[in-house]
Amino acid sequence: MSLIALWSPLSGGSGSTVLACSLSIMLSMEYKAACLLMHGGKMRSRVEQAFPGVNNVTETIYDDGNQGMSALHRLAVCGRLSQHNFKDYASTVIPDRMHFMKGTPEPLLLRDEAEVHTYRTILNAAVQSYDVVVADAGNGRPEGMDLELIMSADLLLIGLNQNMHALDEQFENKLYGIPEQVKSFGYVVGRYDTDSHYTLQNIRRKFGLKEFIEKVPYSSNIADAWNSRSITACLLRGQGGMKHKRETAFNQAVRSISSLASDTVGMPGLRNSVERGA
Repeated sequence: MSLIALWSPLSGGSGSTVLACSLSIMLSMEYKAACLLMHGGKMRSRVEQAFPGVNNVTETIYDDGNQGMSALHRLAVCGRLSQHNFKDYASTVIPDRMHFMKGTPEPLLLRDEAEVHTYRTILNAAVQSYDVVVADAGNGRPEGMDLELIMSADLLLIGLNQNMHALDEQFENKLYGIPEQVKSFGYVVGRYDTDSHYTLQNIRRKFGLKEFIEKVPYSSNIADAWNSRSITACLLRGQGGMKHKRETAFNQAVRSISSLASDTVGMPGLRNSVERGA
């Protein structure tokens, strides 16, 4: 019953959205946990682009209101949303393991107290319905649903990259601060190039980062899988067998982050591979 939010202060290029998808898939595969993936943007954006059917071009922008955040919002306003019916409005990614919640036709700005209360009701029902909720809170200045996700997170993963000009602007000019309500946070450098001079150690030293900092290497296989909406199958192939002897570097990085995240938020410690006796 924890919330992990991913957000980048940069305008783009951190790979946070891909990591949000990959992390939720990895957590659902590796741990004895039910996982929900959601986001704070509008329908047919962000993590929705990773899965077949969810972002079908024949789907109208208005949706039929029977699934996703639109349905949850309607139920929350009527006082009928609870942990007992929350899952009825989610899309299945991995049966009995991982669900995905579609966004709203237009993002909720949360400009009045009633809207904030409604969204908090939805978030409370989400964390009560799943062992872990992974949320893509976008990039740049957070507002509306994204800001609420960040402030409610048990763990905030902040997406960075190796563009020193962008990092200088963020850290030295302090463009976007981290809300004081955030319980725990750390950094993830996405699309990481191991040949770059700007290593994790150099980034940590240059900007005086005290929190943990992890890396996720660039993967052309993952990029292709994103374009073909087959990221789940790509991650499954990247496991490298029962004992992970041929595991890809991307999978290794996401597995490491999933372990760190589970330790931080207190997820169940028993892994599927242990259960199988691997």
